[in-house]
Amino acid sequence: MLRRRDLAAAAAALPLATAPWGASRAQGQGTLRVALGSMVAAMEPNARTSGPPSTVVFYPIFDTLVTTDAQGNPVPALATAWRNTAPDTWEFDIRQGVRFSNGEAFDAAAAKWTLERVLKPENRQVVRARIATIKSVEAPGPHSLRIVTEQPDPILPRRLASPFMLPPAYFQRVGEQEFANRPVGTGPFELAAFQPSASVTLRAREGSWRGQPKVREIVLRSIPDASTRVAALRAGEVHLAENIPPDLARQLGQGGTRVVANTIGQVNLIILNTRNPALADRRVRQALNLAVDKQAIVEQLLSGYGEVTGQLVAPNGVGHDPSIQPYPYDPDRARQLLREAGVRNLSVKIHTTQGLQLMDREVSEAVAGYLSAVGVDSSIEVLETAAYVDAYHGGRMDPAFFIGWWYFPAMDGDFVFVWNQSTRPQSRIHNAEFDRLYAASTAEMDPEKRKALLQQMGRLLHDEAAGIFLYHPRQTYGVRAEVSGFEPRPDRVINFDPIAVRG
Repeated sequence: MLRRRDLAAAAAALPLATAPWGASRAQGQGTLRVALGSMVAAMEPNARTSGPPSTVVFYPIFDTLVTTDAQGNPVPALATAWRNTAPDTWEFDIRQGVRFSNGEAFDAAAAKWTLERVLKPENRQVVRARIATIKSVEAPGPHSLRIVTEQPDPILPRRLASPFMLPPAYFQRVGEQEFANRPVGTGPFELAAFQPSASVTLRAREGSWRGQPKVREIVLRSIPDASTRVAALRAGEVHLAENIPPDLARQLGQGGTRVVANTIGQVNLIILNTRNPALADRRVRQALNLAVDKQAIVEQLLSGYGEVTGQLVAPNGVGHDPSIQPYPYDPDRARQLLREAGVRNLSVKIHTTQGLQLMDREVSEAVAGYLSAVGVDSSIEVLETAAYVDAYHGGRMDPAFFIGWWYFPAMDGDFVFVWNQSTRPQSRIHNAEFDRLYAASTAEMDPEKRKALLQQMGRLLHDEAAGIFLYHPRQTYGVRAEVSGFEPRPDRVINFDPIAVRG
């Protein structure tokens, strides 16, 4: 059923002499070259995200008030401490002596301005969904921030690991478009060059509160084709590459290059538009789940680098429910449900990407093949990353699309359940009971009661078959021997601060 490409042969046949970096191969000390599956299309971090590459590109330049550790626990960043002083009120101590790369001071007023800008609907900040519970922000002093929420919010510190802090004076002087071209942050790197959807060059700067990086320059480049990424890594054109296909990982054990992997806070699935008349019957959506052999996809396409699932949250996130089992592979039952629903000539186009997620196109092709086997006219359409992101946030791509939904950095189910509220343009399911459960979860301060509400949402989405649940992926990286200090994280952030390059 799976139509697998001979990726290894493709890598071996790649004409390396024609690689765009040619003579400037990554051998100079102090420059780290990284290959990503895709690249951001804009550099204003809170307004627009391009999926996982944004976590790699933005964190070296910008900082958040709070960051998280591997378990999603909040850790001080630009805020050094916080207190829940009333059910709906949090107070944060702001780090002193921090400056943006242009010399502008960061203080509580800058944090207040940034959060208020994110919260204004007319600014169309995608990250607003992460902090929508905030009612007001006050700065009683230069290093004191007070946040009042619409109702008690048990995970506000975790939410604040999402919005990047911006310099108010510079932003207001140059405007949104110019800021996107020449962004300024408090991180240890600053932008040196940018080609939208293609490449980003960062250079280290002095004076960051995070200390001096161990490399003077980072070059990040989009290489959507996995075999090309591996070939560039083997040739020494890049030091580090993400989304290494398991079939090609074996080649990297030779010549001093290693492969490292980590289960990330993400679920990969095919979202189904329940408002499309063809998919409105729950039996149809359940049939599509039963038609797909998820275990075969994980074993044969991903070589085991994934965990088959029937819910949005893996065991590494708050809200995981061990009682929810994946839909079994049962094509006969799938055909029966389609007959019972009176389905005739069902057609499903799956919109997908190439390089944004590990094996995204190949997985989508496999799903389409399984659906075709039970009589569903299935096909895929591959979109460029920027077009895909616009279509997703605009509520387009009908009737189905492949996506990797992440719940990092909070490692909390809220970060994926939020997109299923009926009021969200990204939502493809309108369910009053889900909306009620989500609203209750955002105000429940008791951790166990809140966890139970998240689990109820997980069960509802499973039973409603709001998507074709696939797997929780493991993120794979290829790392050359001359690189030290790299550790994979469950939030897909690459912490460049401790990374060094020899030779």
